[in-house]
Amino acid sequence: LIRKEYTTKDGKSKFEKQVNAITQEDLLNKDTYIYVSNMKINCLLDTGAIDNYITKKLISKIGLVTITLKSPIERKTCLNETFWIQKKVVMNFTFKGKEYKEVMYVLPRRQDEMIILGKTWLKKSECEIDPVDNIEDIETLINILCQKGKREDIQE
Repeated sequence: LIRKEYTTKDGKSKFEKQVNAITQEDLLNKDTYIYVSNMKINCLLDTGAIDNYITKKLISKIGLVTITLKSPIERKTCLNETFWIQKKVVMNFTFKGKEYKEVMYVLPRRQDEMIILGKTWLKKSECEIDPVDNIEDIETLINILCQKGKREDIQE
């Protein structure tokens, strides 16, 4: 969600909102990474995701063993599209010098190499996220935007 203030011709202040205007590449902070089996891997700290996720291509590259779930788990994207999780892996990794062992659900349709660490891990790890040049402990990006009011400094 991007909220930008602008002034109309008659001098009134208005707000413009855009939802999902940020691409995955914009969100993938190149400085946010984990180490898995001595490999440095970029990851996305996603305050909108409930769980942790990994793609099949990355599972193959790392050499992890998948576990089939007893019953599929239904999830929805931010665009309200439904997808089903049928497999998971247990992955050991290091983030900022700390060791973690986490369940990662396998994203069924993605063909790239990607790791998403969601709210479950973020809360447990007490990770701090820097949404816009200010380190803040957050539960969701929406909460931050709502608490701060107008955000002229959010880039499109």
